Parts: sequence; structure tokens; C-alpha cells
Amino acid sequence: MAITLDGTTGITTPGLTNTGSTTIVALTTTGNTILGDASTDTLNVGNGNLVTDASGNVGIGNTSPAARIDVFRSTVGTYFLGGGGDNVARQLAIKSSTTTNSGDTHTFDAQSGTGILAFAITGTERARIDSSGNLGLGVTPSAWGSTFRAMDVLGYASFSGFNNGEADMSCNGYYNSGWKYKNTAAATLYQQNAGTHAWQIAPSGTAGNSISFTQAMTLDASGNLLVGTTSTGFTSSGSTYYSPPGQYWINNHLTGTSSGTRYIGFGIGTAEVGSITQSGTTAVLYNTTSDYRLKNNQQALTGAKDFIMALRPKKWQWWDGSGEGVGFVAHEFMEVAKYSGNGEKDAIDADGKPVYQSIQPSSSEVMANLVAFIQEQSALITTLTARITALEAK
Repeated sequence: MAITLDGTTGITTPGLTNTGSTTIVALTTTGNTILGDASTDTLNVGNGNLVTDASGNVGIGNTSPAARIDVFRSTVGTYFLGGGGDNVARQLAIKSSTTTNSGDTHTFDAQSGTGILAFAITGTERARIDSSGNLGLGVTPSAWGSTFRAMDVLGYASFSGFNNGEADMSCNGYYNSGWKYKNTAAATLYQQNAGTHAWQIAPSGTAGNSISFTQAMTLDASGNLLVGTTSTGFTSSGSTYYSPPGQYWINNHLTGTSSGTRYIGFGIGTAEVGSITQSGTTAVLYNTTSDYRLKNNQQALTGAKDFIMALRPKKWQWWDGSGEGVGFVAHEFMEVAKYSGNGEKDAIDADGKPVYQSIQPSSSEVMANLVAFIQEQSALITTLTARITALEAK
């Protein structure tokens, strides 16, 4: 192929067309055109498939690039911008549209010199990561200090944490029992500090007004679980305290709570079958279900003497050397009081270890027979006393 260059006609060669200006060259190959204009510093490749302008902007699928990199794909309706306007070399935008001048714009802006990465939709900032690593969603994240990290969510919550292990979750909105509450300042819902975890609630309030949060549950650094109180041991509040180090539970009622109020309830399905309730201010009752409506064909108990006399009270030395024991041996006791114990004689588990039997000598079965026996003996004593009195009178 021969190429000719002169000052009048410019460059001529087969397949290369002179447009009439010494500064414009057009090359046509199978329908695609490359145009270069030295006077405007522009290049157009493939009928607008790739364009560069005098400002250094590059357009792909876009003949009028508005930023350093401007990509437009009409087939999927997505328009990308990079480093344009007053945000040169630091912005990426996405438009969800089939044209370059409409649709929602999603902007990713790494602001030069600030250490801030911001995300915006249609010109409004929706999220930000600041130079300290704090994240804000719909709001500028709080400035918690160099060792603190926070995530703030507009109108809902704030999550934050220190490098030394402290953490907080706060909110300025709360929903309870059909009412919506709002605080002017965020209130802490959860806090972890120095090994202690604390949860707070807003038990009541007026819709739309500020609310007061109370610490409802605490897991302290010793492993104690406190519900309804922040103090260990017995308190004047209605609360529950569990101490794994001491291996015990404490259930507190408020001062003035009425007798009969439950400490613990036991149920099967939706029905209660037993409970531990308050008895006055100095005792508790251990209750099992005994309502007459659950008992058909009620009759007077007989055979109480035989029942009581069949029991075999014993004393023994405990296997671990802890001292003398007095009571009953489980399998012997259950031979008589079959509803007052649990388990089977000589039972073992899958590993061959003993599964010990247990009994309740104070069960209703035992107490009913004991009372009936006493009543029988009382009646007999009354009869014998009358006969003796009559004999003495003669």
C-alpha cells in the first residue's frame, strides 16, 4: 500500500479518505470510522464507541463524556461516570437509566485529602465511612475518638465499639405495645464494658414522646445473670438472680406482693401442673395440681394402716463419709408408694453408669395415707377411751 503526504492534499492512500482539512483525518474500514481532530484534541473511534475530548475525558458508548471515564450501555440502561466536575479523579457514579441525562445516580466519592468515602443517591449522601473508620447510614457517623468505632443508622440505631473491648448499641426510636416512641437523643439498648453485658428496655411511655430506658438484664463479669435488677443477692425489686459461681437461683418479689403470687410455675403444654408460690411474707408453698374438677369417683381412703405399716424406715452411713442418713431406700419405698418416686432399681445409662432412683416421702400419696391412718387411730382411741370410762363407772 502506497501512502502520499503533501501540503495541499494531506495524506492519501487506498482506504484513507481526506475530509478536506489538513487537520482532520478519516479512516474507514468495513463501516467503522476513526476521526482525529488536532485542533480540538479529540478522537472518535467506531462511531462513538470510544471518544476522548480536549479535557481528557473518555467516553465509552457515549459521544459526550462528562467525566474522566464515562460509560453508557443502553442495552442494560446503566451509565457510569468517573472523576468528573469538581470531584476530578475521585468520584464514580452509576445512573440507572437508558439515557445519559436521567435516572437515579449512585455516587461513590473518595474525597481527596479527607480520608472520607461517601455514597450518594441522586445527589443526597446516604452513607459515609470517615477517616476514623466510623460508618454512617443516612447520617454522619459520631466522632467517638481515635480508639472507638461506630456505626450510626438514621432514625434507628447506633452501634459502636472501642478497641479495648467496650461496645454500645443505641437507638432514638422504640416500638412497644402498639406505640411508637422517639427520643431526641439516642438511648443505649445494649452495652458491654469490663466484662459486663447490659440490656435496657423502655417499659412504658407516651407515643411520640421521649422515653426512659431501664436496665432490664445484666450478665456481669463473674457470670451472674440478673433480670430486673442490677444488684446481686436479695433485693426489694421483682427480679431473678442466677449465680453460676455459687450455683443457685434467687427470685425476688416486690415488697407488698400479695400471698399466692408465683415464684415458679410448672406446666405441661398450656396447663399448669405445679408451682412455688409466696406464702405471706415469711414462707413459700410447693404446690401440685389438686382441683376437684380433675378427680372422678371420689371415695374415702381405706387401707391406710396397711400402707403405713408396710413402709420400712431406715438409717445408714452415706457412701462418701458425709455422715448418717435417715429415711427410706428408694426401691423399697416405691414398692409401697408407687406414685411417690422415680426410676428403676439397678438402672444404668448407655455408658454403664448408675441412674439413681429418687423419691418424695412428703408426696400426696404418703400424706393422705398418713392422715387417714391417724384418723383411724384417733377414732379407735376415742372408742377405747369411752369403753374404759364406762367400765370404770361400774
